[in-house]
Amino acid sequence: LFARLPEKTLRRLDKMMVERRFPTGAEIVTEGEGGVAFYVLVEGKAEVLHGHDGPSIRNLLPGDTFGEMALVDSSPRSATVRALTDTTCLALVKWDFLAEVRQDPDLAVEMLETMTRRVRDLETRLATLEACV
Repeated sequence: LFARLPEKTLRRLDKMMVERRFPTGAEIVTEGEGGVAFYVLVEGKAEVLHGHDGPSIRNLLPGDTFGEMALVDSSPRSATVRALTDTTCLALVKWDFLAEVRQDPDLAVEMLETMTRRVRDLETRLATLEACV
C-alpha cells in the first residue's frame, strides 16, 4: 500500500504502528463492526471471510495488508479476518494516519492511486465472472 512512499514518510508511519498478537482462531477484524485500523500481517497466516462463519475469500500471509478502507472512512468492516495460526500484525490507527496525511498530502495521493488500482482489478475480475455466467 505504501511501497512508493519516500523513506522519511515510511519511517514516520513505522513509528505509529503498534504490534498486536492474535491466537489461532481469533477474529482480527469482524465484518459489520466499525473499523479504526489498518493492519500489516507480520507473522502467521489469516483468512478473509464473508461474515463471521462465511466462505473463505482468500488467505493472508506475512507482508499482506488489510483494513486500509478504515483509514479513510467510518463504514463497517466489509469482511472478517481470522487468524489461522498464531498471528502477529502491525496496526496503524485512523487518527494517527490522518494526522500524518495532514502533514504530508503526498501520502494520501499515493494511497488513492493504490486503492484505485485495486478497484480497477476488482472491476476486471467481476466483468470476467459476469462473462462466465
